[in-house]
Amino acid sequence: MAEATRRYGRRGAVVHAMAAIDTALWDIVGQTRNKPCFAVWGPRRERVRAYASVLFPDTPSEAAEIAASLAGRGFTAIKFGWGRFGRDEAHDLGLSRAIRGAIGEEVDLMVDAGRVWTAHEALRRAQRLFDEFAILWLEEPLDENDLDGYRRLAAATRGRIATGETEENFSHFDDLMDRGVEVIQPDVGRAGGLTVCRRLSERAAERAQWCVPHCFGSGVNLVASIHWTISAPEAPFVEYPFTPSPLRNELIDGIPPMQDGHVGLPQGAGLGIQVNPEIVARYRVA
Repeated sequence: MAEATRRYGRRGAVVHAMAAIDTALWDIVGQTRNKPCFAVWGPRRERVRAYASVLFPDTPSEAAEIAASLAGRGFTAIKFGWGRFGRDEAHDLGLSRAIRGAIGEEVDLMVDAGRVWTAHEALRRAQRLFDEFAILWLEEPLDENDLDGYRRLAAATRGRIATGETEENFSHFDDLMDRGVEVIQPDVGRAGGLTVCRRLSERAAERAQWCVPHCFGSGVNLVASIHWTISAPEAPFVEYPFTPSPLRNELIDGIPPMQDGHVGLPQGAGLGIQVNPEIVARYRVA
C-alpha cells in the first residue's frame, strides 16, 4: 500500500484507509491463529493503566462533580479537555481548582487545551498549570503545525508536553520527539494502523519518551489500542473515553471494562470484538 500510494500522496484519507486495512489484517492474523492480537505479538503486561478522558464542562461545580464521579469509579488518572478551556484564564483556573480539589493529590490530572493558544500565550500560561495543579501533561496547547512553538514550549516548561493525535507517519512523530515533545499520541485510525503504532511505541521507549494512544474515536480504535498497549514497551496509559458516543459505546461488543484504574487483557481471537450491524446501518454513508 505504501508503494502504491507514493505518487499521489500518503496523507489524509489515504493513510486512514491504510490504517483500517492494516488493523483488519492483524485481526485476521489473530483469528487465524486463534489468539488475541496482543498474544500474537507477545504481551508485556497483564493489564494497562487507564485514564478517563472527558470534556471540560462549563462550570467549576460541574467539573468537580464529574471528576469526583470518575475517581469514585476507580480511575487513578483523569484528563479534561476542550470545551471553553483556554479562552479565559480566570475561568480555566476556576475549573482546574475545582477538579484538583475534588480528586485530591493522589489522582493524576491531565489537561488538553485543544490547540487554542499561540506559542506566546502557552509560554505564559503553561507553567502555572504544572506548578499549581500538578498536571501530568499539557496536551495540544498549540496548533499542530506550530512545530517551532512546540520546540520553544518544551524547552521552557518543566513538565510534559503531549501532542500528535492528527499526525500520520513515522517521521512526523520523530520530528516531534526531536523538538522535545515527551508524550506522543498516535491514533490507530490515522497513523498507519497497528503496525506503525507499535513501531512508534518502540521508538519512544528507546528515547525514554512516552507513547500513549489517542482513542477518542470508535470502539474498534479503543480495543485495538488496548491490544497495542498491552504488548508495548513502557506503555504508561491507554486513553479510556467517558463521553456519549454510539460509534464507540454501541458499535461493538467486546470492549474490556476498566477495573481498579486498569484495563485487563481483551478476550477472544484477533481483536475479540463483534460489530453491531444496526449501528453500522444507522451511520453508513452510501
